[in-house]
Amino acid sequence: MSPDLARRLAALRSCAEAPAAFWSAFLGVLTEAAGAGSAHLYRLAPPPDDPAAPALWRRLAAQPARGAAPGGALEACAAAPVTPGAELVALPGPQWAFVLRLHTGEDGAAPVVLLPLGERSRAEAEAALPFLLLAADTPALYLRHHRQTGAHRETEVFAGALDLLALLNRETRFAAAALLVCDELSHRLHADRVSLGWLESGDLVKVRALSGADKFDRRTEALRALELALEECLDQDAALVFPAPDGAETIGRDHAAYAALAGAGGLLSVPLRIDGRAVAVLLAERAAPFGEDEIATLRVHADQVARRLSDLRGHDRPWPMRAAARVRRWAATWAGPRHTTAKLVAVVGALLLLILVFGQWPYRVKAPFVLRSDQVVYVTAPFDGYLAEAPASPGDVVGPTDVLARFDTRELLLEESAALADQTRYLREAERARARDELAELRIAEAQSAQSAARLEQVRHRLARAALTAGFAATVAEGDQRRRLGAPVRAGDVLYQVARLDTLSVEAQVDERDIHEIVVGARVTVAFESRPSETFALVVERIEPSARPTAQGNVFHVRCRIEGAPADWWRPGMGGVAIIRVGWRGLLWIFTHRTADYLRLHWWFW
Repeated sequence: MSPDLARRLAALRSCAEAPAAFWSAFLGVLTEAAGAGSAHLYRLAPPPDDPAAPALWRRLAAQPARGAAPGGALEACAAAPVTPGAELVALPGPQWAFVLRLHTGEDGAAPVVLLPLGERSRAEAEAALPFLLLAADTPALYLRHHRQTGAHRETEVFAGALDLLALLNRETRFAAAALLVCDELSHRLHADRVSLGWLESGDLVKVRALSGADKFDRRTEALRALELALEECLDQDAALVFPAPDGAETIGRDHAAYAALAGAGGLLSVPLRIDGRAVAVLLAERAAPFGEDEIATLRVHADQVARRLSDLRGHDRPWPMRAAARVRRWAATWAGPRHTTAKLVAVVGALLLLILVFGQWPYRVKAPFVLRSDQVVYVTAPFDGYLAEAPASPGDVVGPTDVLARFDTRELLLEESAALADQTRYLREAERARARDELAELRIAEAQSAQSAARLEQVRHRLARAALTAGFAATVAEGDQRRRLGAPVRAGDVLYQVARLDTLSVEAQVDERDIHEIVVGARVTVAFESRPSETFALVVERIEPSARPTAQGNVFHVRCRIEGAPADWWRPGMGGVAIIRVGWRGLLWIFTHRTADYLRLHWWFW
């Protein structure tokens, strides 16, 4: 390993460059260290919905940038080790390539670097292996340093914004406060000038403060161009940067015109928002372009000072405008003839009565529900034996291959060895009888060998069934076998009761007073007691024809079909409240039908 490569690798671990520049330099170091013609960075794409589909590798970067990956590259990546490290693999040719799995310190599939070496001996190729192993953790160290640097920078930005707000709170006049903000931001952004424009009557933006200038002439062409640039930012309600980055969706014609007139190499404008509405704009200008960090800094400062500047702006308006606003508020409170309160109450009462008589409202039936599984499976003991493990317990969610319980296989392994030994012995006896031409002994040995083979197959079948699984995604409803570890179990004993999770349905218990309102196909919304903030949409699928008595009265079971896939936290037996949409009904009927039905039921004989 050359000292120059070691120095460059150490510098990459704490470099402050952007991720794109880091990966380009890192791949260049790996290419030189391995003596490869190119380097290719891959990452395993997220798994598709089809579990049987092959893994897809996506190339993220290459060195050189337009270099083509050699044949067999994806196969080499698929053969990469699971843990971070390097492995020398053979490519078609014959050629060699290093597959380096990197350590990034993040969850998910680790990226892989493919370094094709061309035709060379294995000993020559393996000479670079120590350096590659040393470089495997470089991305993790870089990313950690990058995050720490970003967090420190954000802390400094927020601390600076709070310092500016503290200075701003000392000011009691809008003009002084605006000038203070512009001067402070000019110093912190290393800008030649920072200007503040405020939205006046109509859609016009007027410059209210310029850093380093107590007074300025509004009749100059440069100031008019500046106000057009401020209006451009306010109209789009977005931060504008000149020169605009590649792929920018904003329009910056007025910014470009002002930059050409003022001789500025970089412009940055950010709107100030009050209650979600842009009311002012801060614009910074200087000879050099602005970077991402400075854009974020100006945004944070703008958000912090917007409310205080708006309050000072309202307080500093001319007294006729302030007086007019107060008069409008007072007139809205006290306007109208005498007995306004009584008339208002009468009008509101009449409106409410009309709405109550003629108004329509969606009528809904409320009913408790229980989540049930359409398929419940009993997991039984396949043979006589002893329980060795029982990791599953009631409430656990298991997959198709998750082990519910495992039998002790030591005796079965001994039987397998004995059956295998008997089979071998009888085969040898058959060969000996065949050599001596003893037909009877040959037939006896072959029969005994077949018997041993059958017994061996039976033992192996039991070994294969020693681990009990559900065979599908399910939740364990009953069965806790942890206290029976080491205890004998008979064949056919029920060990677990599991319920499928993909065949769940909702069974609502509708009171017989409302069952006549329910129809198949009605929309249903349910909320679980465990998570009442989340609701789910269902459809009525079937209504049982007969009622079932309960402590609260007779109820009908209404089966509801789930629209879409069930949530992963649903479990059979969960309950909650179901809201069944019946249709539009009159508000007066909704409020009085219960009372009317009660009177009809108990006073019908009159």
